[in-house]
Amino acid sequence: MQKQVPDILFVINDFNFLKSHRLGFIKFLSEKGLSVAICTDCKDASKSELESLKRNNIKLISFKLSRSSIALLGNLYSLIELYKIILQYKPRILSLVSAKPIVLGGLVSLIYGFEKVYFSITGLGYVFINQSFKTRYVRFILLRIYKLVFFKKNCHVIFQNKDDLDLFLSKRLVTLKKSVVIPGNGIDTDSFRPERQSSDKVRFLFASRLLVDKGIKEFFKASESIGGNKASFKVVGGLDKENPNCISSEFFKRIQESSLISYEDRVEHKNMPQLLNNSDVFVLPSYREGLPQVALEAASCNMPLILTDVEGCRECVQENKNGYLVGKSDYKDLEKKMRIFINNPSLISEMGKESRKYIVQKFSKEKIYNSLFELYSG
Repeated sequence: MQKQVPDILFVINDFNFLKSHRLGFIKFLSEKGLSVAICTDCKDASKSELESLKRNNIKLISFKLSRSSIALLGNLYSLIELYKIILQYKPRILSLVSAKPIVLGGLVSLIYGFEKVYFSITGLGYVFINQSFKTRYVRFILLRIYKLVFFKKNCHVIFQNKDDLDLFLSKRLVTLKKSVVIPGNGIDTDSFRPERQSSDKVRFLFASRLLVDKGIKEFFKASESIGGNKASFKVVGGLDKENPNCISSEFFKRIQESSLISYEDRVEHKNMPQLLNNSDVFVLPSYREGLPQVALEAASCNMPLILTDVEGCRECVQENKNGYLVGKSDYKDLEKKMRIFINNPSLISEMGKESRKYIVQKFSKEKIYNSLFELYSG
């Protein structure tokens, strides 16, 4: 029977992110005997998914927040609602995943006596990439809130790559003693395993939210330049209209109507292995990442990677071994690296095997879950 007071309360933006990035570890914690509750936006949760969580003794609490809004009243309302939830459930440990939960939950942690608080930096995204006046203002405020909520002795800050840790250390937002780098969320290498069928063309896959800073425009340009004689191109991902860096409706229409690129809306996480195994090379020319989960899942399916030489992406690629890194915003460099696989298709199998080996060694769920569990139970 589930305890009335949860050992750990997770606060996560939305249910889809929960499913793809955190649910495996949360079930692992439950199997270890910990009582877990999750505070998230439940609008996309199906009845069967809710029942599955219940069977695993995981409490799901509905909590809606806007990821992009900086309106004072809206965020104040969310802050009060989260505080009410915490007062009701009285968790011993608070785990906050990504920026908005970190801000709201971190502020609550200043007045509520948790045993421990875990802040998971999953990527720095739009606020750190865009240089507009409004974004620089938001970044200024956000960094000061981070510094405030990271001050307490009972907190731990989890980074997914060393570059983000170094940035926070350089700005004196956190101390090294409170910080740890754990690379990603853990890849289920049993589910994400190679079952690839051969094809007469090299199949390039871009799978991500359709944001400018994910490099979708560079992928589109490179694909158009290469053409469909010896290659095929697929884009999978939905619009994220809450994100200010969402692509325009005009560009989205170009993707949908392209005779060269095959487009598919967001794919359920359980169907991702099939999607990946129907492709050959995974491409994500992102401008910055925490650690791109989908790229690691692709690598686990024996796919070579073409990623950008930026924070969070370079951790996934062993250059010239399991893929290639390209220059940020450089579609010509991207095209050049894509053509390498077209001209040397045997590299797909060779580099794909290295990808799988790299995932098993460094990013498997067994390795990551145990590292996280050691931290949470320490």
